[in-house]
This record gives sequence, C-alpha cells and structure tokens, in this order.
Amino acid sequence: MPRENSVVTVFKDRYGDERTIHRDKKGELKVARQGVTVVHSLMPILAVQIGKRIRDRRIAAGMSLEDLCIRAGLASATPKSRMWEIENAIRQQGVKLGTLYAIAIALGCPVHELLPTVEQAKEEAGVTLAIPTARLTTNSAT
Repeated sequence: MPRENSVVTVFKDRYGDERTIHRDKKGELKVARQGVTVVHSLMPILAVQIGKRIRDRRIAAGMSLEDLCIRAGLASATPKSRMWEIENAIRQQGVKLGTLYAIAIALGCPVHELLPTVEQAKEEAGVTLAIPTARLTTNSAT
C-alpha cells in the first residue's frame, strides 16, 4: 500500500473500480495493486506442489539437481542451486511456463504430470472464484 504522501491521484478504471497512482521508492509513477487476488493466493501453493512433483520425478530418474538443470537447458551460473530453488519454491511466483516445459522434456514426462489438478490447487489454496456480474457485461469490443 502506498504511503499517503506518495499518492498522486485516484481514478476509476474502465470497470468502475477505484485505482490509485502513487510514486514508488524510486519516484516512478505506479498504479497501486488491487490487493490479494486469487492468483496471488494460488501461486505460492502451486510453486510448492510443482516443485515437489519435479523433485519426485528427478529422484525417480536418478538425476542430480545439476543434471536436471543442465538437461533442461536452464541458464544458470549455479545449476544445482537454481534447480533447488525451483523444487523448494523459493521464488513463490512459481515456474515460468517455458521453464516447466523444458523440465518436463528433460524428465521425459508430459508437462501435465508436473501440475496439480484444479481441484487440488483450489483445495490447498482455499480459493473460490466469485466474479461480479458487472465484470461479465463489459464491452467486448475493447
């Protein structure tokens, strides 16, 4: 949340939601985040679940952390630590889609085997989607 003295202006976006423009620590203008979203709730949970599935597959394949990182073609000065970060969900934003596919190829498995089901993700994150009907009636021409 921006500090009160950093707020530049408040406006309504095209959906009618009030948004705030503020200056960040560097003095650059930014639109303030809307708060915690479903995506923000899911990403750390998915990162852990995907990391565990990658680790289980890697161990079953008899590969080291470094082996998998190199086979997947992931650029890193320290391949062992990079793969450890992925498996242990250190970057809670999760794994980029291209990285996930490269890991699946290196493990010789379909990418969906590294992903939890929608039900598993919903259950563990405890999220539900309640989309306001006003959002569903936006102008589709934009």
